Amino acid sequence: MDINDVSDVIDTEIAYHIIILNKIDVSAEQSLNDVREDIKKTLTNIELDNYIADLKLQVNQTILKGLTLDEIAQENSLKIENLYNVAKNYETDNNIITAIINSSFSINKNFVSDVIDFNDNISYVINVNDIYPSEMQDIDVIYEDAFLDYSKFKKVEYAREIYEKNSQENSLEEINSNYNTNIKEIIIENNNKDLPFSLIKNIFENNIDVINFDFDEVNIYYAKVNKVNLSKTINSDSIINISSDLKNSFGSEIIQKKKISLNDELITGLLSQYK
Repeated sequence: MDINDVSDVIDTEIAYHIIILNKIDVSAEQSLNDVREDIKKTLTNIELDNYIADLKLQVNQTILKGLTLDEIAQENSLKIENLYNVAKNYETDNNIITAIINSSFSINKNFVSDVIDFNDNISYVINVNDIYPSEMQDIDVIYEDAFLDYSKFKKVEYAREIYEKNSQENSLEEINSNYNTNIKEIIIENNNKDLPFSLIKNIFENNIDVINFDFDEVNIYYAKVNKVNLSKTINSDSIINISSDLKNSFGSEIIQKKKISLNDELITGLLSQYK
């Protein structure tokens, strides 16, 4: 493109875009002193990513050797947290604990699981120490809870049938015709705490105009994204990640211990991205 050119319409997952080229800045090679800190951060992140990948591989290898969870934790300087007497319907606002509990019910007793990734920054392994069989209870004692659980199950089943029937047409209004309620338009951020975590995750992973379905202990949710609001002030030089500073600090220690040095070819390669 040349100055003042207008691009064709560009279709992405979040919107349609048109690019207007107002100005072309002449590229200039920056000095090493100007980008020294950026180079350090780049090297730190590369080395840290490699370290984490190596650590996961090492942990998986120790699991294959049959080491206990205590031995794996001690050998790799990992932290062990214990959860006692948990059930499938264990209620907690901690999404990590919820994921761990859900994973634990697909694991055999006294077998250490493989490394399971919760997200890009958090991973875990599980060892189930004991499994408690279900106990028979008197119907008079559990009648109310059983009735509420069955009612919830039937409501979710009905709601899911409505979703599956209408999801292809992407008609939220058609779905809403089955309920005596109003459709609410709200603005949602990806750190929203008022809605189920799984619903927020699906909303931000799916495309615009796709209907998302989820539920919690109280509510049924159907959500459809009308548009995506992008921040008007974006700092492209920073990573929006709460653990970035921790990674940089930890990575600096790794570099010191591994005695990483900067050679001319590496510096030239890294500098090319700043031209």
